[in-house]
Amino acid sequence: ASQPAMLQSLGRKLFLPHRKSGSELLSRYYAADQELVRVAQQIKRLDADKQQDRVSELIGELKECQQRVMKLMLELMNELIPDRRHPKDFRMKFPDEVVQEGLEGQLWYASECLAAGSSILYREVEAESIRPLAIQVTREGEKTRRLLRDEASRSYFGAEPRANRRLLDQLALFDRILAEFELSYVSAMVPVKTMTEMDQLQEVAVLFSETAAWALAGGHIRRDDIDECEPTLMIVLPRLAVLHGLLVHPDGPLSTKDRPASKLCPLFRAFHSHLDRVRSFLGKLKQPDMDRLVRRLCLTESGDATDAEADVDADADRVAGLFKVIAGVADQIQSNYAWELRYLLRCVYNLHCSEAVDEAAASAAAATATLAVEEGLDAFDWQVTDSVQSASTLMATAAATGAEASAVEPPAWVPDSASDVCTNRRCGQAFTITRRRHHCRACGGLFCSACTRARRALPVLGFDSPVRLCDACCVSAAAVNENNGDRA
Repeated sequence: ASQPAMLQSLGRKLFLPHRKSGSELLSRYYAADQELVRVAQQIKRLDADKQQDRVSELIGELKECQQRVMKLMLELMNELIPDRRHPKDFRMKFPDEVVQEGLEGQLWYASECLAAGSSILYREVEAESIRPLAIQVTREGEKTRRLLRDEASRSYFGAEPRANRRLLDQLALFDRILAEFELSYVSAMVPVKTMTEMDQLQEVAVLFSETAAWALAGGHIRRDDIDECEPTLMIVLPRLAVLHGLLVHPDGPLSTKDRPASKLCPLFRAFHSHLDRVRSFLGKLKQPDMDRLVRRLCLTESGDATDAEADVDADADRVAGLFKVIAGVADQIQSNYAWELRYLLRCVYNLHCSEAVDEAAASAAAATATLAVEEGLDAFDWQVTDSVQSASTLMATAAATGAEASAVEPPAWVPDSASDVCTNRRCGQAFTITRRRHHCRACGGLFCSACTRARRALPVLGFDSPVRLCDACCVSAAAVNENNGDRA
């Protein structure tokens, strides 16, 4: 029994520290953890009073090491216990600036500071309340690190980490405690929404979604505006949502009938009296005036919610008065509730962009992506080719042979996670919240909106109405459609 232990110790000391370039998660974790231990030991040997600059430099290095170690720990959790990860739905209640990459590493450092006796400036009471949980995070984190180091040594000699029940249980425990500390710590540092506020915000999100569907059907906004995240939607959509909520949903989130201001969603609470007056006047508008009001709300001129009574009571131009109040309410939401508005618009984009509309068809195609074996061909006689070229060849071949549209299946879409940049070689721009991913309906590739502006019908692939195409497939589709026209 002593010989295997000696071999494991030898492997730990001689081999594992030199495997930083290894592909195995555990070996990478071991190297990162050893680096963290080295930096921590250097800090302990320094005199904080005499070497403040060096200590500050090493603390910054320590945070970077903790970030790397925590990132690998999370990857190991996803690899070893994917079904036991603690849910983090509570992050919906956090402001956008809180939920960022590396949050867990920052929480780890904060827990160590609290466990060591530090406090949170101006939040001493909150710091004392979460200190026991911080101590628990630190203690369980050390246990997890120790077990992972030991498992890295064992896996070097062929041991399977999934068979180590103790390690798996410890990873699940640490994940749960870290999530509990995250909720407590963030709640102490920034305002976090209550469940009631989140429910109210969800109701407003439903209203925004229904408003977008109504505006798309009525031609007030275009699908391309949503696909390309047009900035004007930040102005137009909240205005239309106020109008739609007062007209179509008398008992919805904007209802002021028999409802005090305290029961309204915080976004509209300050405008209770304005909404009540606007609702009463909207019922008196004739359809031509209503159409004029909708058209004005789709413009980007500003309104004013402070002169509600004077403007709405003016019989000379009731439409102008209603526009001014509705636009003023919506514009105040944009100014005072920026995070909530981003959340609402994100819900609309996710539900109503072209990608979401075609998601069912795309997911079905991706889930059933198999080799299409044609009659008379060997099932193993296939090769991977460039997706754009294969799509062009597919359309040209189908058009040349006169194949029916139903006989040719469009290619499966490339997953969103496959690329962070536009795959057009002439572009290559990184995807952002404003430069979003779009799929070409012909080749299934990932492109930015600028590289997929073309719209053409593809009957040969089953698309009778114009669909989004990349530049290369647009040229091929034009040639195919021209050939089909000549043949006809």
